[in-house]
Amino acid sequence: MELTTRNLKRRFADFSFDADIHAAEGELVCLLGPSGCGKTTGLQLIAGILAPDQGSIYLGQREITALPPWKRNIGLVFQDYALFPHMTVYENIAYGLRQQGASKYSITSRVEELLDLVELPGYSQRRPEQLSGGEKQRVALARAVAPSPALLLLDEPLSALDARLRTQLRREIRNIQKRIGLTTIYVTHDQEEALSLSDRIIVMQNGTIQQSGTPQELYNSPLNEFVARFIGNSNLVPCNTQAGSDREVYFFRPEDTRIHACSTESSDTISFQLTLKSLEYVGPYYILEGVNQEYSVRAHANEGDLTRLHISDFSPEDPPQLWFCIERSKTKIISS
Repeated sequence: MELTTRNLKRRFADFSFDADIHAAEGELVCLLGPSGCGKTTGLQLIAGILAPDQGSIYLGQREITALPPWKRNIGLVFQDYALFPHMTVYENIAYGLRQQGASKYSITSRVEELLDLVELPGYSQRRPEQLSGGEKQRVALARAVAPSPALLLLDEPLSALDARLRTQLRREIRNIQKRIGLTTIYVTHDQEEALSLSDRIIVMQNGTIQQSGTPQELYNSPLNEFVARFIGNSNLVPCNTQAGSDREVYFFRPEDTRIHACSTESSDTISFQLTLKSLEYVGPYYILEGVNQEYSVRAHANEGDLTRLHISDFSPEDPPQLWFCIERSKTKIISS
């Protein structure tokens, strides 16, 4: 079902949430932002764990603002899995179905279907302590979707796992969500996770929405400096130095930045002469960072670039001056 909130607000002693969240039917929306920005507050308001001070929440055409959590038909997956330790995998997944009064046959059929979906066939009689972290998270996901909820909420479900397993499970979560066609809100502080998972991202800061859009829109066209810094790696160079004026910066990505030994500035290109501060090897490429007294710029380079620029033996004690160049068509001017 479609999720809509209207004029949703919640105030705390030192924090206020003031943001409206929308997810179309079948859409996976990521709430993205730093710790304390309001992501989990928004999720808890939708789930009914917190009551709003103002506003309303709708699932489809049904208002659920005043309903208790167990009457909202919403599935929840938490960071700590929250599996019942005294129950088997089968019993954990079957729990919500039993609460609905489903028949024994339909429960068995549904549990087997979901174990196949999360790639855990044959695990039905295991207990949570016999499962790895990734297996527990799959069981938690299966338990959440077993009663066929109208909406699925996931609160940083992969943050306790190692990087390799997170990458694997986020692909599986995305595949499962698409196969089921379930409207999903996914909370994360990991921008790579949000970019790879979502149909749409809502970037939050201080309880408000900074920008909402597709991953491509947010990556290529951030509306302000906060979004530009939070989504991917970015270069932000001041372009407005007039006293009393609003801060404006050139925004461009390191992967679009080229390094030269001399200026190439023209009507089509902007060049910045900077002192090379660092040269970092990251496998597929090198990251070069140039600095002056006001700002820094990063660029990606390959082995051929290092040879061409004679910086393969770069030493911080004797840094070269280089030109960091960007095509004007690949820059945007944004405000703070």
